[in-house]
Amino acid sequence: MSAASFMRQKGAALACIALLSSPAFANVPLRERLIERANAALAQLPKRADVEVDAIRLVDANVDGRAVTLTFSEAVLDLVPGSVDYERAMRRVHVVLNDELRDALPSIEYETRIGEYSLGEWLSALEPGSAPKALTTPPVPAGARSVSGRRIAVSPGHGWYLDGTWKLQRSYYFGIVEDFINFDLIQLLQQRLLSDGAWVRPTRNMDKAAGNGESGNPKWQEAARYHIKALGVPASVWDSSTSDLNDDIRSRPLYANWIDGNGQNAEILISIHNNGGGGTGTETLYDTNNGFGAESKRLADAVHGRIINAIRAQYNAAWPDRRVQGFAGDYGENRLATRPAILIELAFMDRKSPDNDALQDPAFRELVVQAIKQGVADFFGGLQTDAVAPTPPTAVSAKAAGKGAVVLSWSGATDNVGVTGYRVERDGVVVGTAAGSGYVDFFAPANTPITYRIAARDAAGNWSTPSVVTSVFLASRIGRVPAEDSAPMTHSAAASPGARSTTASR
Repeated sequence: MSAASFMRQKGAALACIALLSSPAFANVPLRERLIERANAALAQLPKRADVEVDAIRLVDANVDGRAVTLTFSEAVLDLVPGSVDYERAMRRVHVVLNDELRDALPSIEYETRIGEYSLGEWLSALEPGSAPKALTTPPVPAGARSVSGRRIAVSPGHGWYLDGTWKLQRSYYFGIVEDFINFDLIQLLQQRLLSDGAWVRPTRNMDKAAGNGESGNPKWQEAARYHIKALGVPASVWDSSTSDLNDDIRSRPLYANWIDGNGQNAEILISIHNNGGGGTGTETLYDTNNGFGAESKRLADAVHGRIINAIRAQYNAAWPDRRVQGFAGDYGENRLATRPAILIELAFMDRKSPDNDALQDPAFRELVVQAIKQGVADFFGGLQTDAVAPTPPTAVSAKAAGKGAVVLSWSGATDNVGVTGYRVERDGVVVGTAAGSGYVDFFAPANTPITYRIAARDAAGNWSTPSVVTSVFLASRIGRVPAEDSAPMTHSAAASPGARSTTASR
């Protein structure tokens, strides 16, 4: 690409980002917003001589409840559904659409269509297929909430792979790389599950003292394909596609299908990855069409709910919940698993704070794996965990009502079960709680701009993401809170004498 072409492409991308970030864009109907955001993400795909990248477009989007149907142009077929290239393109789209949908939907189920046909129909025609060993005994709730005796496959994904030369699958960000961070998390999870009596099989080598593998790098750093090959597993498990990189994605669920423990397969597959693409927070993915969609969702809800609650209670109260998301075939690590399977996208490698900083913190990694273990125990115990957080409160307003007093009001949040209370934050610090949709802060500092935001809680302890930030300037003047201001207010703080109020997105 010439320098002039590169600059034109970069300028167009920056203009598109500016448009999507503008206040006016929020008033565009949802369907158009989803199409615009998806195509802005697809426009950033690397240019290739063998693929007409500019023709890969989202042409329609429909939201019906939590079901989201996305229709792409047939040019997507050039990326080959089921391949790494296809999954990477879809990940770009799903990350940006999640930012549009997650505050409105408690969970999301995507269906991909390419031209006239569903992704499942295309995959059945395009994929060479495999005949994985069937699940000997489907997972049955144990009654006791425990992982003891349970058969669990765990996957850290990625690692060194051969593509002409040996390469890592991800880039370094702020001194760490996903290929190795995923390993650290799965190694820790394996240890915690084993200590509680589980039968655990990882898709990569978990022994840092195992020496070097066929790549010349330590075996623990190599992708799943090479570890599974070294175990003597049939080639149909680790060599089922046209490239080592595609084989690596496929080998993880195929190994979970194949592995044997006392005559039985792994009951579930837990995969841990980390995201990229400029977002923030945690999301958990499952497949709706692998024969275990309902059980996979129950596993995803249990584990995701535990992770979000643990992070918000013990580490970062404002950690974004990107929701549980179902996909009908988009991600092979779940699609090819003939058992309940989930893929946790824990954080964003390319977001320095809070995501990357958290991933580098051993305390964060420990609380996350403990939460995953608890969620797995919930699943095997048959618990129908309420893992759905409330929606954020809206229409937050602040009114300066006297020296040291600010009256707050907001529109109540909603929840699948019910909202039980609210948390009030002033300048990022919790200053109180409320049962209803109003609060009076009697100790706000004067002569300075102050910011407030509100979060909602349900009976299961799930916290919503905080509301948008509302600012108010409290003048230094003597006064008291009028009696009529002690009840929740509904008028805008911007109309209040002595106050200046603005609202901005998180």
